[in-house]
Amino acid sequence: YSSREAVATVRSGNLSRQVKLVQAQKNCIAIENVSVAVGYEAGEYTCTVQTNVPLTAVSDSDWLTVASTKGLVDETYTLSYTLNPGRADRMGQVLFNGGGQKSLITLVQTAFEPSFEVSDEGGVGAWGTLSAPKEGLEYSFTVTTNMDYVASAPDASWIHLVQDGATVKVTIDANDAAARVDYIYMGCTKEGVDYSDYGAMIKVSQKGQAQADLLWKQDFYWNIFPQSTRVSLAVAGDYFVLYSPNAVAPGFHVMSRADGTEVSVAASPLENVTGITNDDAGNVIVTTGGNYPIEAGVTQIPLKVYALTEEEFLTGTVGEPIITYMDGFYGYGLDNARVTGNAKGDAVLVMTSGCGGGGSYVVAWDIKDGAATNDPTIYASCASIGGDLWDSFHGVSLGAGTSSAGGFYFAGYLGDYNLHYTAQGGDATSWSVVFTTGYTWEGAINAGDVFTYDGHKYLAVLGMNYFAYSEWGLNPCNLWVFNVDDPAAPVLMINQEYLANEENWQYGSNTDIQVVMEEGVPMAYLLDAAASTYRKLEIQL
Repeated sequence: YSSREAVATVRSGNLSRQVKLVQAQKNCIAIENVSVAVGYEAGEYTCTVQTNVPLTAVSDSDWLTVASTKGLVDETYTLSYTLNPGRADRMGQVLFNGGGQKSLITLVQTAFEPSFEVSDEGGVGAWGTLSAPKEGLEYSFTVTTNMDYVASAPDASWIHLVQDGATVKVTIDANDAAARVDYIYMGCTKEGVDYSDYGAMIKVSQKGQAQADLLWKQDFYWNIFPQSTRVSLAVAGDYFVLYSPNAVAPGFHVMSRADGTEVSVAASPLENVTGITNDDAGNVIVTTGGNYPIEAGVTQIPLKVYALTEEEFLTGTVGEPIITYMDGFYGYGLDNARVTGNAKGDAVLVMTSGCGGGGSYVVAWDIKDGAATNDPTIYASCASIGGDLWDSFHGVSLGAGTSSAGGFYFAGYLGDYNLHYTAQGGDATSWSVVFTTGYTWEGAINAGDVFTYDGHKYLAVLGMNYFAYSEWGLNPCNLWVFNVDDPAAPVLMINQEYLANEENWQYGSNTDIQVVMEEGVPMAYLLDAAASTYRKLEIQL
C-alpha cells in the first residue's frame, strides 16, 4: 500500500535521458482486529489503523464512542463503551471511511450479570417471613448487590425502614391490636433498567393481642338438655361430627368444616355410644359403655374405646376396640374421653369419672402401636382434698403429653371449679391449682383440648352453666386459652355472649371443643347444647 517509482533510460546515439516514473499507492484502511468481544462493565478498547488516506470514524451507537490519536505512520483509535445494564448482549459498530475505502470494526458487549443477596442473623433472607412479637422488634438486613436498590414498606405505617448503604434497619412498632401482616419490598435498578425480580419481598408477621374471630355459626334444635345428655364432637378430614344420643336427633351428624352445614346423618354401628372425640392424627375416637347410668339405676356396661380413620368412620367400618375395661366406676361412670397423640400409634387416653358426693377420678391408658399397654392408671382428684364433680360429663381430664408420663390437667371442684395439674404418679395432695375460674358449684369446666402453636403448648377449656335454665344465679360460660408455660392467667378469654346464641346467651351451656390446626392456624370447633348452636373460631395468639 506504498507508492512506488521506477527510472527508465532512453538512448539515442550518444545521447541518453532518464525518465522517473512515480506510481501513487492504492488507497487503504487496514485494521488488525475487526471483531471484538467485551464484558458488561464500562471500558475502552484501543485499535491501530494503518491508512494512507484521511479518515473519518463514526459509531452507530450512543453507548459506543470513538476518538483518534494520529502517529507518524499509524493512527490509534480508542473505542469507549458504557456499562451494559440490559438483559441481552448488544453490538455496536464503528465505520472508518476515507479515500473511497470503508472498513468496520464490530464490538459485542455481553449482558449485565445481576447479583442480589439478603442476609440476616435469623435466616429470613429475601423471600422469608420476619416474625415479630407484639412488643415490637428491631432488626437489620445486609444487602450484597451490584445494583442500586430501594427498601420500602409502603402499606405499613407500623414498619419503619432506614437504608444505610448495604444495611437495612427495621423497626416494628408495638401492637396493641390484632395480629397483623404486611411486607417489606426491595426493588433493584441498574442504570435505569428495572431489576425488581432480583429484589426481595419479606413478609412481616407480628403477633397482637390474642383474639378469636368467628368464621361461622350454625343453630340446631335437637331438644337437648345438657345436664342429662352428653353431646360431643370430633374433627376428622374435611368434616367434623356432632354426636347426640337424643331421640330427636340420634346418630352421627357429619358437618362441613368450611361452613358448618350438615352433609349427612349416619346411624351408629355401635351400641351404648357415650361420646366421640378425635386424636391429634385426625382419627375419630368413639366410646361406648363405661358403666353409664341408665334411667335411675347404674347398669354395668363395660367400657370400650374404638379408634377409626375418617374413611372407617364414614363407612361404618368398625374393628376391635383399642381399650376394653370391665371394672366398675359407680355413680356417673366414665366419660369425656380425650386423646393426646395418635390413637393408632402412640398416645394417652384420659377419661373422667364423676361420682356425685363420692369423689372424682382421672383415669388414663397409655397406647402403644394402637393398643392399650396397661390397665388404667387411676388418679384421685379433688375429692380427696375437699370436692367432687357432680357427674363425669361436667368435668374434663387432659393428657399433658402423649403418655401418662407427661402428667394431667383436670377440671375439679374445691369450693370453686379450678383447673388443676398433677405429674405422673401424683397423689391427691400433689394437684396444683393452675387457674381459678371463680365458678361455684352451679358451673363447671366440662371440655378442653391441648394444642401446639408456634412452638408453645396451649390449653383451651370451656366453662358451662350447671343449670342452664334455672332461675338461680348463672355463671358465664367462657372459653379460656392458656399458655401452659405460664398458665396463671389466660392469654385469651371469650365470653358467653360471643360463644352462644346472642338472643338467649344466658341459657347457654358449653358442651364440647376441639382445636385443630388448619394451614398452621388454630381453629376451634365449639358446641353449646343448651344454646343450640355450634361455631368455628379462628384463634389468634
